[in-house]
Amino acid sequence: MNRKIVSLMIFLWIALMLMSPLLMPANAEDIPWWDQGYQYRRQITFTQQIEGYQYYIELNTSQLISEGKLRSDCGDLRIVWYHDGVFEELDRWIDKAYPCNCSNTRIWFKWAGNGVYLLYYGNPDAANPPSNGSKIFIYFDDFSQNTTDLYTVRARKDKTTVPSISWSQGYVDVSMDDAGWGVVERADVNVTIPFSVRVYGETVSCSSNSDCNVVAYASNSTYDYQAHVTGFNDKLYLVRSDSSGNTVLASVDSSSWGSPLVQELAANGSKLWGIDEMGGVTVEADEALSGEYNPGFGAGYQSGTIRYYYFLVRKYSYPDPAGAALGVEETISQTTTTSSTQTSTTSSSTAQTTTTTQTMTENPSDYYGDLANTLVPLVMLIGVLVSLLNLMLESTRR
Repeated sequence: MNRKIVSLMIFLWIALMLMSPLLMPANAEDIPWWDQGYQYRRQITFTQQIEGYQYYIELNTSQLISEGKLRSDCGDLRIVWYHDGVFEELDRWIDKAYPCNCSNTRIWFKWAGNGVYLLYYGNPDAANPPSNGSKIFIYFDDFSQNTTDLYTVRARKDKTTVPSISWSQGYVDVSMDDAGWGVVERADVNVTIPFSVRVYGETVSCSSNSDCNVVAYASNSTYDYQAHVTGFNDKLYLVRSDSSGNTVLASVDSSSWGSPLVQELAANGSKLWGIDEMGGVTVEADEALSGEYNPGFGAGYQSGTIRYYYFLVRKYSYPDPAGAALGVEETISQTTTTSSTQTSTTSSSTAQTTTTTQTMTENPSDYYGDLANTLVPLVMLIGVLVSLLNLMLESTRR
């Protein structure tokens, strides 16, 4: 083989070795510390990264609180996104179904882009966290304010009984005075495939047959789709209804009725899913959905009252990659490099929101490596490839 080609190939290998650490994702220990007020952090990893997707992590906050590592209200839990040499604090929301001070506290946040995601905690003096669910989910209502005037109440398309809705701090009650199925929907909110309507609620009262149910709805001008668990025969149902009647699309055994439960109705265009999260049960049906849908929740079949603690819409992919993982715990003493500039702004909507941006000054190397350090081996690599190609072309001509 031509000696020049061999030499260039060796040079190419050296250039690739120089670039490899710069192009590989950084480990948490390679990243400077975001804020010295926080004593601990853990890196967040994903099985699949989808733009704009809503992810969650689960954390044993009960243990951390008992160890003195976390405030009792979880107010010092922070999700931080590190990219391009900058830290950005993201809105995060603690799921009411998996609250603070339990073994599996669930913390939701939204994918913001490529970079490294970190969970920080251990700051007894932390200010109010950014926790605006409307910035995380497609639609969000935790009923912390009275929003009942935004909803339309009606009977399901094949029924006549219209429910009533009443608000108290942190929840709404949906009541049926007679048998039937009632819908409470945001008729002015249109969501497109793929989506999941997620509700957290419980049966407060029921007239008979254990058949007063937490229901997740998605509707268009023709159909009402619903997922619900009933205690009447211990089933999770997927149902499609129109003005002429209803069709059970699928059902599966489930015994979660009678206790607070998370119910989801998810669609991707060709399939429909009903998810009983507390029972660990999912039911699936082939059903082509397209266009826009109004999300909702409701009550039925018997007269009674269903209490809802939140109602939201999120993106959905099957299998669902929403559950992210946490790496090992680091302490601030393990990392000495910190950022030295910080800007923050605070605004208020349904919940207080704080956006924090920190710019690295002591260590400007970002997630993909410092730009200057990357360009040098990159230029070397391009030069070697061009020279190698020319030599190979000359060899073929001889």
